[in-house]
Amino acid sequence: MCVCVCVCVCVCEFIKPLQCCDSCTRYLYWSDWGIAPRIERMSMDGTMRETLHNTSLQWPNGIAIDYSSQVLYWVDAKLDKIESSFTNGSNRRLLSTALIFHPFSMSFFQGVLYWSDWHVHQVLYAPVESLSSVVGLTPPLKTDPLGIKIISMNAQPISECVCVCVVGFPLPCLLNKVLPLPPPPLTF
Repeated sequence: MCVCVCVCVCVCEFIKPLQCCDSCTRYLYWSDWGIAPRIERMSMDGTMRETLHNTSLQWPNGIAIDYSSQVLYWVDAKLDKIESSFTNGSNRRLLSTALIFHPFSMSFFQGVLYWSDWHVHQVLYAPVESLSSVVGLTPPLKTDPLGIKIISMNAQPISECVCVCVVGFPLPCLLNKVLPLPPPPLTF
């Protein structure tokens, strides 16, 4: 069994990007909440760049992917909403504006969306199918919660590739090199 290691470094004209990558489809997704807010993707070798969404966006801060369904989720901190679409940009849907105050970062895991909110100073979560059932994962914090990530062997499918990209430089993306899984951690 092999595991995909994805390291993508973007050195280009993005103003305020936040990103995630999908090693199985070999795409890098990002939101840019700068002068021209948009959500884009490109292949991990820096080709096939395309804008997925550039309307009805102001501060698309956090993005997350449901890898099994190929659904992209994002929060907009200025418009206080959660939206989704397929990872190719089709089927855009407004999921919720209720109980969304100033979202910043987002993660998806096993049917649940997690996001940080700077208004209530908490990490919140709710099932995708019932975003009106928001629950605080943390008590109110003394500072704004920043980026959140789900760390689990089940969070992203295992893929037989290693990708090391430096976007903006003429280096190839190494998509087909296979690495063995690291040994399991020692337990006492």
